[in-house]
Amino acid sequence: MDLALITFQQVFILFILIFIGIICRKLNIIKPEGKQWFSNLLLYIIVPCMVVDSYMQDLNPEILPNLLKTIILSAIVLTLSVIIAFLITFKYPSKDRRVMQFAIGFSNCAYMGFPLITAMFGAEGLLYASVFVTMFNLYLWTVGIGIMSREVSGKAIAMSILKTPVLYAVIIGLFFYLTQIKLPIVITQPLGQVGDMNTPLSMIITGMLIADSDIIRILKNKDIYFTILFRMLIIPTICFVLVKLTGITGIVANVCIILISCPTAAITSAFSVNYGHNEEYASGAVVMTTLISIVTLPIIAYLLTIL
Repeated sequence: MDLALITFQQVFILFILIFIGIICRKLNIIKPEGKQWFSNLLLYIIVPCMVVDSYMQDLNPEILPNLLKTIILSAIVLTLSVIIAFLITFKYPSKDRRVMQFAIGFSNCAYMGFPLITAMFGAEGLLYASVFVTMFNLYLWTVGIGIMSREVSGKAIAMSILKTPVLYAVIIGLFFYLTQIKLPIVITQPLGQVGDMNTPLSMIITGMLIADSDIIRILKNKDIYFTILFRMLIIPTICFVLVKLTGITGIVANVCIILISCPTAAITSAFSVNYGHNEEYASGAVVMTTLISIVTLPIIAYLLTIL
């Protein structure tokens, strides 16, 4: 029950930050192009700093097997999520079928997930979340790009993976964690301070996205409800059951379940623009699943405490 209450509290806090983003856009304090600038800052600087900082702790031999379990469990739930998204949309009568597959299959595990996991499980939870997001990025820049672009060469996919900042952040973080090389405070302190910007900035970006959306028009799109049903209810439920069947329990299982249960990935909108898909549907999926998550994520957390 405590986990559910913490989750509800943290989701509510995130929504206050989202509201700040909405106000900033409505009052034109931040211009429309600010979304892209802030997103680049988050992707290339803030999140990598946060990931590296999460590894700056004393080596715990008990954590190493858990990192391996996280890799295995992450691969299982991410694969399952993408397969379900593909199967249930394969013959779905919509011109936006491809972007639907992406919106249903890929969760907002970094922007929405990292703040939640940090608040709920602390530094150890963030370690496992970093591993999960690394696996997520491998899927994102292979399967995800393939879905959205329709055709991508192996070379292009490899280059996309190599350009993923979080991948290098995990490698650097693991190096310092395993070697236990201690960096001076003049490096670790600013690293941590920049990483701490992740939560407010990611939620403000989400708020800006909501502010620029036509909510009434979004609500008239039946595809949105189909997306909400599978992204926020069916996929988390199936993954929850599957994780329980693996026998993996504790913080590793909880982190993976919560991250796969997050709303539609924020990058869905950017990819829709880049590859000529329906931007309004994409942003609507991000907005509506984020709003619904204030109810669904605490329920998932509550189930984790009783089952």
